Amino acid sequence: MNEKEVFLHTPVYYRKGVLIVSLILFIVFGFFSQLWSFVYFLLCYILFGLLSPRILLFVAHQIHLNIDKSIRCLEGQQKFLNLIVENHSVLPLDSCTITLSTKEGITWESSNSRETNLLKKHVRLKKQEKRIFSCKFQAIKRGKYVLSKATISLSDPFGIFEVSIVYHLLPRHIVVYPTFLQDSFTLPETFYFGERSSKISPFLDETTLIGVKTYEHEPQKYIYWPGVAKTGTLQTKVFARSSLYEYIVILDLTSKDGYAIRSDYEYLISVTATLINHLTEKGYRFGLFVNRFNVKHGVTFLPLGEGRKHYWNALEILSSLKEEDQWVQSVIFHKMIQRHSVSAYARKIYVTEWYQYEKRMPS
Repeated sequence: MNEKEVFLHTPVYYRKGVLIVSLILFIVFGFFSQLWSFVYFLLCYILFGLLSPRILLFVAHQIHLNIDKSIRCLEGQQKFLNLIVENHSVLPLDSCTITLSTKEGITWESSNSRETNLLKKHVRLKKQEKRIFSCKFQAIKRGKYVLSKATISLSDPFGIFEVSIVYHLLPRHIVVYPTFLQDSFTLPETFYFGERSSKISPFLDETTLIGVKTYEHEPQKYIYWPGVAKTGTLQTKVFARSSLYEYIVILDLTSKDGYAIRSDYEYLISVTATLINHLTEKGYRFGLFVNRFNVKHGVTFLPLGEGRKHYWNALEILSSLKEEDQWVQSVIFHKMIQRHSVSAYARKIYVTEWYQYEKRMPS
């Protein structure tokens, strides 16, 4: 359940403002009612000066704000964040402002503010109404942005009294993943089992059919002809794996002296993200080591796993890496990996060395 705090703001000139508004009400309504008396003016002053702030406070406690869900996106991508606003009061809200702030790296479109990382949206709500407002943003920079605080501001029709409702929301995140590179990768997948060639794959158990999928240039013998006849599109058989590939991706972001972070760390993070994406598409199990200090494991570590959830967890780790993090020296980092109880059969990929070997590292 979200918590909220309500604050009433009264400007220094509010007494003069109340006096002027009361005088206007007195003249307008007194003219039609033909009641020109000090009693009527005093009544207008009391009704507006005392009741307006109390009505605003009452309405403020009847307004609820929520963020629909966390958002995952890539650098440069545009997405929508849904704000759910509910007005449970019997009064309509003609003018209220929703304010939501994020760190630099997120740019809000159609924001009524000069600060691009500050969302300011003017909305109207009818009585007993629930509305969803879609706010468009663009992810400029990789990172994990926490959305845990938002504000709704209300005021009376004359703008004299103002109420701010500060919502302490259940944490939602905008996770901006690193940029994926367009390069194709060569992984160590070639093994020698003898001098004789075989027509049967040593990696697939062709006696165990587990499903079918869309044709992706597989050998003709794997085409599932009954599915082709039924759907009219090429489909191939999917067999259980007899040998499961496992990889440990190792990302060392410190420079040669071992203390400062490398100048090309953003590029190396993109290389790692692309490699992880490739491993997931191939259906391989993988783990991840990063030489960022972690109290529990010593360094940031993701155990061996597979599937979309594991893939998102790995990308979220890469998204959260910051230059100001505490880093473990390369020598100590590699000793910790050697002592770690990872699978003995997993192939280790040192991102920096491997990518330099592939001759794709920028000069």
